Amino acid sequence: YDLLQNTTMVDFQLDIYKKLHPEQIEPEELIEKREEIVSRFTELSQIVQPLLDAVVTEDAARLIEHQR
Repeated sequence: YDLLQNTTMVDFQLDIYKKLHPEQIEPEELIEKREEIVSRFTELSQIVQPLLDAVVTEDAARLIEHQR
């Protein structure tokens, strides 16, 4: 749990916390940290979307999907 403090893997950290402390509620600081991370991810996604739209063609998108 402590090893994850300086990462953005908050969902994983919350899962570990729940396993270690099943009777306790989730720490508010983790909930807030998750909200900040999701907000930042959304913001960054919107910023890079025009670049992705310009670079990724329909054929490339199909190829990427097929590789998953």
